[in-house]
Amino acid sequence: MHSVPFSIEAAKLTGLFLESILFGGLLISYAFCLETLFFNKGRRKPPADVNWPMVAVSSILLGVATMDLSLGFYHVLKAFVFLNGEGGAVTVFADISNWVNITRSTTFIVQTNLGDMMLIYRCWVIWCRSWRVVAPSICLWLGTVAMTTWLLWIESTLRVKVLLNARQLRPSGISFWVLSTVLNITTTALLVYKIWLVERENRSTRMSRMGGHHRQYTKIEYIIRYIVESGVLCTGMALVSFIPFILGSTVFYPVTDVQVVLIGIAFNLIIIRTSKIVSSSSSSSTYLTSEITVSQNVPIHFVARSPESTKENDANFAITVTQGVVRDSTLDKPSSTM
Repeated sequence: MHSVPFSIEAAKLTGLFLESILFGGLLISYAFCLETLFFNKGRRKPPADVNWPMVAVSSILLGVATMDLSLGFYHVLKAFVFLNGEGGAVTVFADISNWVNITRSTTFIVQTNLGDMMLIYRCWVIWCRSWRVVAPSICLWLGTVAMTTWLLWIESTLRVKVLLNARQLRPSGISFWVLSTVLNITTTALLVYKIWLVERENRSTRMSRMGGHHRQYTKIEYIIRYIVESGVLCTGMALVSFIPFILGSTVFYPVTDVQVVLIGIAFNLIIIRTSKIVSSSSSSSTYLTSEITVSQNVPIHFVARSPESTKENDANFAITVTQGVVRDSTLDKPSSTM
């Protein structure tokens, strides 16, 4: 009998193992993310200063990953412990129209589409909320939603014993992966291109104002880089998932299990790392030049409390990037927004 190099049983167990390990990292990143969103230097933020949409998205990503891991654990127990009858674990895993398989497919689709949507949102923000720039990405995203809806409908009505990479699901599945991969590549490329434009316009001005010495990167450049790193991670995961799917390999199962958790971790890390940059810069002696003009608008605005040098003077250090001008300023009232 021909032996399968990587059986569906091994794929499911490997996916559960890897997802469980990374889920611990997701919990840790979620806790630090909530600390960042609800506290500022050990002080609880007023409810009006909390970024509630980011709290909601981070919580949804954690909830979906928790559901996916729980269903994966139940599926393995059902296949290896609770199974009664012939066929073995393969029968359980290949029951494509079973509610567990459909629900796990739904959790993966929701997590992936939500991650892609947040990537588009960040691109929209960096490009000064230009709908024209992100219109192709939005069209691609709507295409992925349509393809995943088609995929779920086929999966729920197929009623045969096949795996997710079966030929009946390949047209909708390949269409989804192609659209998602192209979306991630193009949107990330737009982010990188924006960084290149800003650095090209600002490099000579900053160097001249700093007397020709080697400059340090500004907070805005670090934050944009963190956003790009998240986009690169999503793009890489889309490619890694797409390749085994089109090859018909069961490696597709553990890779998608990992992707469900990594999307949440990547989202949380952006919030944590950008907040760390803001906090560290407020206690640093290095400041931005007083004014740097650029040809493109960079719509990132955040305000961080400056170090309390005296009891009488509790000034704030702000960086505002609007109308094509980057300025640092001292505010009269303490605040923290992003």
